[in-house]
Amino acid sequence: MDPPIFVAPQVWFGSAQHTWNPTSMEIFTHVVNCDSRPDSSGPLARSKTFLHLPCNDDPAFTILDTHFATLCAFVDTARTNPAAKVYIHCHAGINRSAALAVAYSCRHYGLSAAQVIRDIRQTYRRYILTNEGFEQQLMARRFIYRSTL
Repeated sequence: MDPPIFVAPQVWFGSAQHTWNPTSMEIFTHVVNCDSRPDSSGPLARSKTFLHLPCNDDPAFTILDTHFATLCAFVDTARTNPAAKVYIHCHAGINRSAALAVAYSCRHYGLSAAQVIRDIRQTYRRYILTNEGFEQQLMARRFIYRSTL
């Protein structure tokens, strides 16, 4: 199981596997589930401050238009508490959660999607954003820099 991937202060992403592991979940206070089913998160994760953003891992699904504003509001609110730690996940931590986490990182740091994706692939894991539709949505979007906190 790959470790959660850091994308911004207090924000990580990865697979649903972590949400079933008490050791993995003990540091997180907030969980965002980007899977199609809310019960793909383990019970410990669902007992945290929890947000379900139903997503299909389909290249035609407009993940950013559908969920990015809601994700930002949830994460930004969580981050007002310095002790908060947010975990964004989907089933495998490759496409849905990666797309939203990369978008959040772009917005937070003012970086391009290409740069954030390259950094994650070089530093953490090469195997992210195999859904070409999600990667195209990220590349086509201009993120307004908004460092929160």
